[in-house]
Amino acid sequence: MRTFHPDSFCTENNVDINIALDAQNEKLIEESLLNGDQSGEDVCLVRGWKMSSMKKLLGFKAESIVDRWLTDETINTYFALLQEESNSLDISSARRRYFCSSYFYQKLSESGYNYENVRRWNKKQKVDIFECSHLFIPISEKNRHWFLVVVDLATREIKFYDSLGAQTERDHEIFTTLCKYLDEKYMEERGMERMIPWTMRNW
Repeated sequence: MRTFHPDSFCTENNVDINIALDAQNEKLIEESLLNGDQSGEDVCLVRGWKMSSMKKLLGFKAESIVDRWLTDETINTYFALLQEESNSLDISSARRRYFCSSYFYQKLSESGYNYENVRRWNKKQKVDIFECSHLFIPISEKNRHWFLVVVDLATREIKFYDSLGAQTERDHEIFTTLCKYLDEKYMEERGMERMIPWTMRNW
């Protein structure tokens, strides 16, 4: 059985979000990667963020994978799988995780900072982010490089996971933007300020 591991931060932070595929789904993915989609029909593996088709993601030969850029659609499909698996687990509210769309930070950071752009995003999905343990935020840098920001709501840490290492100016800008969003969101939903400051960590 194939298992997806979203990188070392899962074990380092005691966040178990491995996804085990059953034999039917594993066979479907294997055939799509090796043979491409010959039927001309859409193949639906996950529904999330209004997506219903996986043909564009899986309808290519395995040897061509290395020549392709990761797209928002690919990232969001994978995050939808992670969210679905997380939702299915029998865990307390303090252990819930929220996997953000790749468009979340893009819209939040428009014109520097735009809270109204994302103000209702969590409500549309019926998620109270302050009842979650972690927020996972994928960010694309110039449409060429992806990195992950994880908000640990229990420790009030904002953690950066970037294979290219820390980039001080960029990371500080993102950190400041997310702090402002989280504090504004908390004030709106809880009616009070949180006085404990956020801290930033790089991995």
